Amino acid sequence: MFSGHLYIKQQDRWVYETVADKNHIRGPIKLYRKECFKAIDGLIPALGWDSIDTLLAEANGFELQTDADLNVKHLRPTNKDYTNLDYFKRRGASYHLLGYDLTISLLSALKLTFKKKSLSIFIALLQGYFKSRDNDQRLVSDTNAKAICMVRYRKMARKLNLLAGLR
Repeated sequence: MFSGHLYIKQQDRWVYETVADKNHIRGPIKLYRKECFKAIDGLIPALGWDSIDTLLAEANGFELQTDADLNVKHLRPTNKDYTNLDYFKRRGASYHLLGYDLTISLLSALKLTFKKKSLSIFIALLQGYFKSRDNDQRLVSDTNAKAICMVRYRKMARKLNLLAGLR
């Protein structure tokens, strides 16, 4: 998978959209190798699709690459419309639907809570997660859910090692 970087207009200049780090492959400008697209069984039509496809690609051994020289103007900034608690309930539900276990879901919710500085968001995320878990439906197979969790845990371990090295 491959992409460039998304830039949004702030005042009179284009700036990097900081919703993800610069090595994250962003949904609006993704390119897939045919073999990769087949291996991940295409796209899942649900909130979070653009994270799940990259996790499945990594779980299947495909390389993810971004090019800092490919700058794309994003005319509809991410999260612009995502300000109410219903969105965060859907996002919490997507954690379960897309295969995240409770630990990853809690850590994801905490990260977003601190970023947004809102306890209400944390509560909404967990309400969505537990409601979805109670319904016991997923958009990915058990095998893919395990693979997704393994990739997420590997990424967390890498980030923790990097943070430990900064001390």
